[in-house]
Amino acid sequence: MSQETITYLGPGGVAARPEDTTHEFRFLGTSSGLGIPSFFCHCPACEEARAHPEYARCCSAAIVMGRCNLLIDTPPDLRIELVREGIDSIAGLAYTHTHYDHFGSLGELDYYVHLNTGVQIPTYVGWRGHDEIASANGYMLDCLDRHLIEPFQSFEFDDVVYQAIPATHAPGTFGWLMTFPAGTTLLYMCDTATLSDEAASTIRGRVDVIAWDATCWGTNLAPENHHNAQQAVDEAAELGASQIYLTHLAPHYADIPACHDDMEAFANQYEGHVHIAYDGLRLRL
Repeated sequence: MSQETITYLGPGGVAARPEDTTHEFRFLGTSSGLGIPSFFCHCPACEEARAHPEYARCCSAAIVMGRCNLLIDTPPDLRIELVREGIDSIAGLAYTHTHYDHFGSLGELDYYVHLNTGVQIPTYVGWRGHDEIASANGYMLDCLDRHLIEPFQSFEFDDVVYQAIPATHAPGTFGWLMTFPAGTTLLYMCDTATLSDEAASTIRGRVDVIAWDATCWGTNLAPENHHNAQQAVDEAAELGASQIYLTHLAPHYADIPACHDDMEAFANQYEGHVHIAYDGLRLRL
């Protein structure tokens, strides 16, 4: 799980030359809200991560890096993630939703703005998050330039177009369908069950890479809000993605083996089309 490896992807999800890519998509965290290891959990996956820290996972978040950086979500582990990855600047912020495991470190950006940049951060968020920032973190309003995003609406940031695709999760949850300058498309949707017909038809045949929810391994314990790994692969393939990255992983409650080698063996069945995301994984697009 080397953090130095970079995968270069072009339109169609095929290998690209480094010089034909303009941006980097980096997984900052790839766990569900429990983290791996969780402080109270002694399942095989958590014990493995205690023994082998390279298998540890922070709460799910990502960053898109080009001429400037757009952060996706502010999980409780955000400071750890950014310091680990050597990231010291954030020019934009987009939310998938405002559950605690994706929202809990918003306050870190208070210090970033007031002690460092002095510049409001453009923040792209659905209606529920737009209201919750004001109600739960009103002291942050002078740090964030909020942009209310409706389902299927798009915005452009640093030459990347982001379209809000409704997820099947809590009300107001999005995934972000990103179109990069070379034409490569990536959907990042860290929390979702099976998509609605409208959401699926919007992205079907348009998406090269899908990075999304594979919370459960074996039995899906939360089918109204999450995928299990097999559902994630099957649905992504049906939507036309040639490269699939599984994230938001919660092997704590698996009823099948779900340690590192087990997950990799599952992915390897698909001959290079399915990948287990890990903290620090870098895609160039």
